[in-house]
Amino acid sequence: MVFVARPYRWYSSWGESMIISSISEIYNGVVNHYQFTVACHAENQTPENTAAFRISRLNERVANQLNALADMGDGELAHKFQMEAQSLELHGNSPTPV
Repeated sequence: MVFVARPYRWYSSWGESMIISSISEIYNGVVNHYQFTVACHAENQTPENTAAFRISRLNERVANQLNALADMGDGELAHKFQMEAQSLELHGNSPTPV
């Protein structure tokens, strides 16, 4: 077993892959919930003003959740999470699952 030094923590290579996998699963859950909620507004014919308000609040909340997940990860995956959060917050683009 190889140990990799990280600030304030020690991870084994196996443990680190488990952490990345878990973070990816949480990310996919957040994205699926977002997509489901947006689809529900369209399917239920929510009034346009109400849907716009609720989706803007949802965009902010999901962007904050994605940024929090990016803080937990590192490397390329964290960068992807941050770019998805920024795109969602600025342009309203739906994030894509990993």
